Amino acid sequence: FDKPPDIGKSLIINIRPESIQISSVASTKAPEANQIQGKVVNSLYLGSLVQYEVEIASGLRIRVNSPNPRRLPLLQREGPVILTFSPHDAILLHQDIGNQSRLFQTGGQT
Repeated sequence: FDKPPDIGKSLIINIRPESIQISSVASTKAPEANQIQGKVVNSLYLGSLVQYEVEIASGLRIRVNSPNPRRLPLLQREGPVILTFSPHDAILLHQDIGNQSRLFQTGGQT
């Protein structure tokens, strides 16, 4: 894109699964990071990872793959969580999308 998106515009972005973290507490490690609050609506233990489905305030559900959970407690269903990612890891795919609903794939854990 030739110019940055306008403030307040709806966008489609892509974030690589390994570039997003999920935690039950807000991160203070990277103050410039984007943080989105949500709640766990579903989880699936897959051995080497846990796949969480997180619903954010807009109703959008985001799928998060959290690797190697063996030493971390599992996040509880309906429990509040924070999704964190660097602005540099968000790739703008499309601007001005309107009110379409989507399920995005994301991943990682703090």
